[in-house]
Amino acid sequence: MKHFGRKRWTGNGLQENNTLSIDLRYSWTNDSMAFNVITKNAPVLNHLALRANDNGTSFYQWGWEQSSRLNTSVTPVAENRLWRFDADGQGAGSWTAYSIPSGVSRISNALYASGNGSGYLFGGYISSWTDPRNEDIGDMPSSRALVPYNMATGAWASDMSCMERSCYRLNGHLDFIPTFGSNGVLVALGGCGANSSFFGTCRNSPPSNFSTIDIYDLSQKQWYTQTASNGPGQLPDPREGFCAVGLLGDNGTYENFMFGGEVHSADSTEAFVWHKADYTPTRARTKNSCNIVGKRQMLEVGGVKPSGNIWLPADPWTQGLNVFDLTEMRWVGGYDVEAEDYITPAVVESWYDDHGMYPDWDSFEIQDIFTVNAQSTPPSNTSTQPSATGSTTANDEPPGINTGAVAGSVVGGVVCLFLIAGLSFFLMRRRQRRSRVSNSLRPLPELHADDARAKELPAYEQPSHLHPLQEVDGGYDGVEAPSSHSPLIELSGR
Repeated sequence: MKHFGRKRWTGNGLQENNTLSIDLRYSWTNDSMAFNVITKNAPVLNHLALRANDNGTSFYQWGWEQSSRLNTSVTPVAENRLWRFDADGQGAGSWTAYSIPSGVSRISNALYASGNGSGYLFGGYISSWTDPRNEDIGDMPSSRALVPYNMATGAWASDMSCMERSCYRLNGHLDFIPTFGSNGVLVALGGCGANSSFFGTCRNSPPSNFSTIDIYDLSQKQWYTQTASNGPGQLPDPREGFCAVGLLGDNGTYENFMFGGEVHSADSTEAFVWHKADYTPTRARTKNSCNIVGKRQMLEVGGVKPSGNIWLPADPWTQGLNVFDLTEMRWVGGYDVEAEDYITPAVVESWYDDHGMYPDWDSFEIQDIFTVNAQSTPPSNTSTQPSATGSTTANDEPPGINTGAVAGSVVGGVVCLFLIAGLSFFLMRRRQRRSRVSNSLRPLPELHADDARAKELPAYEQPSHLHPLQEVDGGYDGVEAPSSHSPLIELSGR
């Protein structure tokens, strides 16, 4: 597993420009684990979007901003490039820079995921700190684009369609799930949603609630919504800045876990199904990272307090690491390489036993995506482990990605789990097999290969008036495991 160099504040705001590697071939505790330090020639920036290839051999870094604490006349904003880290299978690796089309402006605080050989970036904003070409922009206009990047061909695209609830989203989580729809789906959770293009307006609005789940069908290039099945008072509070993970269950399910974040307001609207982990929370974190490690564990890294003097307290866990067993729904003392396969938590199975597999669908279209077009043979949670190599030179176009996975790299699917003041929820949605689908369901609309929306480059709306610039510095922003939804579960900080 790799931790990519981001800001690690030490009182006066010093930055650390290193990539830190953790060996996952052996078991360890927080006290016994030792980081392997890898020199990083890529820029040191905030709010990075990290997207892994499907085999876990490489990670792409794009979508960030330079800290507003730095004077751009002294420290110019880094050139807009795509960076790739190639693991060498021995706990190290190298960074390579690639050119980006001139029409693609760098974005910060976007939602991101990866899967199907592509990386996906949704929402976010641009500013004078995201791209050197934006020096005189004067505000932070939001992006409404979903930007796919094909890791094999190097092709960029954009879809400008709006969600039903809003056109813009910041500081939330995007999850790729391979088992639903004919080509997988993206699920957007939390964060700040708004119909205004201004980041300032969005910052003054509460985060999107968890009663409605936003789902993007990759084949149809269309956003849909599904209402969660919880009763009033049973939903996690709206939040932003949380981390999340997800993986395939043992019986045709897909579970998402969210952990952390900043709560703005409560919501009691009836909402797929959320469940809270059964323990007393004591430590809140936000802007932390969550990753699937091994077969059934989640590694939580870093973060800061959600409020107050957020940068002053040290991480509450030794070396800034905490490990959670996703099957047993409890914090454990370290990483166990011999842990058994992941099994769907008992609270999820109990829900299905009592309530059945399906919610009340919001539409025929969303029902089709999660039933008629669900894949009958889902991929495995576990990756293979041959090595890959990388170079340190800059290239105009990235080559295709080597197959295989590296021992010690992040494994698992793109995900959904969160913690705030110790709360974590697990949203569960069970996949229905084709053999159980009703013949009365409507067929999906055709996907046209010449869909113009897929060929547009990202477009950004210029604000008509200015808002004061506001920044929330990201300590350890979410590091993304390879992306790959259904009931949800909440964890509490130990």
